[in-house]
Amino acid sequence: MIRPVLGKAYDRTGIATQKRKPIRIYPNPTQDILYFDNIENLENTTCQLFDIYGKLLQTKSIDHNGLHLGEYADGIYFVRIIQNNQIIATEKIIKK
Repeated sequence: MIRPVLGKAYDRTGIATQKRKPIRIYPNPTQDILYFDNIENLENTTCQLFDIYGKLLQTKSIDHNGLHLGEYADGIYFVRIIQNNQIIATEKIIKK
């Protein structure tokens, strides 16, 4: 018989996790510029843009000017946010 564990729940991995607000990438779909919200520290934060085939198209430090996609064809892209050498978000973006 399996008994339920009552009380405080524990993380089985033993790795401390941090609660952070979800990163917002907008507008999606976009025509030209993507903006980023809820990134706590822009220092040491970069974004990478990939095409649908996984080819790296652009790497850029994140700033308040956003990521310009005007030069790319309409389609589906992926944006990866990296902070302090750790991937903190990956989002699918549609460019119209």
